[in-house]
Amino acid sequence: MVKMMPPSMSDRRNYGERTIFDKLSEDTGHQGWVAIHGLKQAITDRQYQAEGDFVVLVPGKGLVIIEVKGATSATLDGETWTFEGVAPDAVHKDPLKQIETTRGNIKRRFRENDLNDFEIPMARLVWLPKLDPYQFAQIGNRGLFVGQWELAFKPDLANVAATIERCLDEHIRSMKDNPDVRYKPETFDDSYVDEVVRLLLVEARATVTTSHLTEIQQSEITRATAAQLELVDSIIDNDNLYLEGAAGTGKSMMLGLAAVKLANEGQRVLLTCYNLMMADYFAEAYGRHPRIDVISTHDLFFNTIPQKQGKDGQQWFDIELPRLARNAIAVNPGLAVYDAICIDEFQDIASKEEVVSSIFAYFSPDSAFDPRVVLAGDDSQNLYGSHGGPASYEIAKEIFPNLTKFKLFKNCRQAPGLSDKVFEFLSLKVDGFKHAVPRDVDSAFEVVRPQEGQEIK
Repeated sequence: MVKMMPPSMSDRRNYGERTIFDKLSEDTGHQGWVAIHGLKQAITDRQYQAEGDFVVLVPGKGLVIIEVKGATSATLDGETWTFEGVAPDAVHKDPLKQIETTRGNIKRRFRENDLNDFEIPMARLVWLPKLDPYQFAQIGNRGLFVGQWELAFKPDLANVAATIERCLDEHIRSMKDNPDVRYKPETFDDSYVDEVVRLLLVEARATVTTSHLTEIQQSEITRATAAQLELVDSIIDNDNLYLEGAAGTGKSMMLGLAAVKLANEGQRVLLTCYNLMMADYFAEAYGRHPRIDVISTHDLFFNTIPQKQGKDGQQWFDIELPRLARNAIAVNPGLAVYDAICIDEFQDIASKEEVVSSIFAYFSPDSAFDPRVVLAGDDSQNLYGSHGGPASYEIAKEIFPNLTKFKLFKNCRQAPGLSDKVFEFLSLKVDGFKHAVPRDVDSAFEVVRPQEGQEIK
């Protein structure tokens, strides 16, 4: 029978992982197999820490590293994955890259213990247990990014062990003509399997001990954020949205998820903001979606005007530059291509009339969709705009009378103690502010003041 390590699985694991675990644990026909699940890795080559869903050790053949995605749909465009039904930060997460990280860490352990990591086959398998293959079944011998045998779907759950064996066999066959690969799967006997288990699970158990508090904090923040983001499904059908909430309420992530949902409906989406660092965050999180353009407000304007113009102070950026961009669109309407526009930190530009009007000039006049606007803002975080005057939401409401405001009161991104200290330090008060993260999650707050003359350093 297959030896499961650990012998049980938490109910918090997703449907696919639990199904594969149950199938393997009930299998009595594959003596000597070992299935390690939830392999935590703190000794890594590529990132701070990682986790492998399954590593299955098959005597006489090798290892199969499995990444299970509980997505409700999946597309692969070249090397870019797009998933639905997953956490927002996993929409474009490459499962093959996750496997490569685990495989690289295992190989490193082999080498550090004088084992030849080139002799034992280590195959990749991405399992999408909720999905039928559809177009994925037509991959066959096309493309060089992923082999057909490296993908498994709902029908493959009928025989998990056979799917794993087929993956290993096809992986070995795919390498038989490669002069740099000299596999010796016959050396991977029961004693070799036991040695590999001892090498891998020692580090995994140590990770839990040394990073316990961090894991709890991250788990609670992830849970709280996921619960907050579920609101997007309830509100996305409104024509135009304004998300308002204090720091930590998840506005930016909700805005990004709204952009993804609109893009997945077939709309061309502009995701922009005034802040360059925030634009970089959005580009990393959502910039690979084929129907989302992520760009800062100024770069958007610069890319529209015929050439880089002279720059003369903040007034030029806030008035002349957007006017140049709007004039360029008037001359060439083909520059306006978007069905939906999503703007983060709207309070930074609300008082900049030229900037606001120029951004909305990018709506496509030929769009098959009604123009959609999703804004996120908080006047207490106004860094770049004018202070005083009407609220940012009121300014947006003047432009889009059917704008619907959703006010967020629940902090889901910080430990409550940290949030309290920040608000106290900044002398800010938010009526009705609540916390989704439990109070017993640890945090620390420190103010470090630079010496005069050392501020930039």
